[in-house]
Amino acid sequence: MHNPILLFSMPGGTEWLLLLIGLPLYFLPTIIAATRHHQATIGVFFLNLFLGWTFLGWIAALIWAFSYGSRATQTVIVNNSSQPYSQADNPNFSSQPQSDSSQKQSGTQQEKIDQLRQYKQLLDEGVITNDEFNKQKEIILGQ
Repeated sequence: MHNPILLFSMPGGTEWLLLLIGLPLYFLPTIIAATRHHQATIGVFFLNLFLGWTFLGWIAALIWAFSYGSRATQTVIVNNSSQPYSQADNPNFSSQPQSDSSQKQSGTQQEKIDQLRQYKQLLDEGVITNDEFNKQKEIILGQ
């Protein structure tokens, strides 16, 4: 039979094991908030400390730890091109579109490929729309 006074004495082998497993599990919301660099890590800690013993308090701290700290810190990259586009940098680009008949009669297959690449680059850089690219592609390929 176990003596009730011994239950509150210094922990032995199995009690230490329970403490080593139980405390990190109890403070799991705080650990998650700290590793995610949450802005309210201290708030999550105090909620976890004082109300974590209730299941709802622990769940609330866990949800708070996984929530976003601040949406203002998000970075949105609109244009990720390494060099700005300038028509003056590209000597092969003409600002005036060629007429349908002159493009259909344009010489070699390589010229058509080069023109398509130029228009594709303009499309990727957001200078022209997808519809404009498709129209020019049809003109160049003679479809």
